[in-house]
Amino acid sequence: MYPFFILDILPLLIPTVCLYTIFLILSLYIALQLRSRRLLHISYKLFIASLLCQLLGVSCELYNYINLGLTGMSALNAYLLGQLLEACSETLYTVLMLLLALGYTVTKSVLTASQIRWLILFVSITGLCQMSLCIYQFEAFDPGLVLYIYESLPGYILIALKLIAWLVFVTRCFKTVRKLHVKLHFYSSLLFLGSVWFLFHPLTVRIHIKNCFKQKLSKIILFEIIVYYNL
Repeated sequence: MYPFFILDILPLLIPTVCLYTIFLILSLYIALQLRSRRLLHISYKLFIASLLCQLLGVSCELYNYINLGLTGMSALNAYLLGQLLEACSETLYTVLMLLLALGYTVTKSVLTASQIRWLILFVSITGLCQMSLCIYQFEAFDPGLVLYIYESLPGYILIALKLIAWLVFVTRCFKTVRKLHVKLHFYSSLLFLGSVWFLFHPLTVRIHIKNCFKQKLSKIILFEIIVYYNL
């Protein structure tokens, strides 16, 4: 089974690593231009951090499958590191979307104490669930009984957090626009693109639970949506 799966997944991972490398180089170049003009805000730094984590995560995953194909043994440490880095990338990007919805670096330069506490709580719970999901995958996951790792308590909590974050995102976008109408066009685009970002993963997971698609389809869908929004 492994040779066929590796032949399926490698043509997806190799171009993804190349694309993310190009994105990161271009993003760093733009960051230098923004820094010279004193326009390098925390929002763009979060974007670069998310991009870097995603590149490193996919690279670790690529290394794991190459090692599996050459030696017949999986590099579990590299695979686990890759999963954690990709989860970190998604969390950072989610925080970025929430910050923009709050108007940070767009309409204001300071967050309230309650907003900061909420973001810290959200990141802490998300990180804990992501780590729990990775531990569950390696310690208790039985592919013969569970067809997708999100069919677990940490996975369901992560999906619930994603949906809650989406509701907060939508609410804050409307509140920010109501206070500053000149940003209507920007927040209309952000609301549409952000909603796709927040809802695509939960909907993909739901499709997996109902129809049990293969892991290859999961990788294709997830990488396509991440690459599209990093553009």
